[in-house]
Amino acid sequence: MELDFDKYIKLKAKGFTKNIHFDMYGFFDAGILNYKVSNKNYWSSMRMDAGLGTCMTLKFSPYDVTPLTIRADFPLWINAPVVGENYGAFRWMLSVNRAF
Repeated sequence: MELDFDKYIKLKAKGFTKNIHFDMYGFFDAGILNYKVSNKNYWSSMRMDAGLGTCMTLKFSPYDVTPLTIRADFPLWINAPVVGENYGAFRWMLSVNRAF
């Protein structure tokens, strides 16, 4: 789940920056992992996180090219961190394009 709040932050685009758009959002993720060991399925406990993120979309105006979106997510809370890490460790994820 994502909640965009970039409409509250107004930046005027001029010149080269008119082809760049930023989105800012808060997010919440939850899920269960499935894995197989020796032909037997196992399910993990519920995993959840929440945090802030931003997307930068680059538009190639005069060309008929799909815009490029670079996304960065920064989870601030995780209910079950990886073994050996603490809850307050800095985590982030960088990806290309958005699913929705």
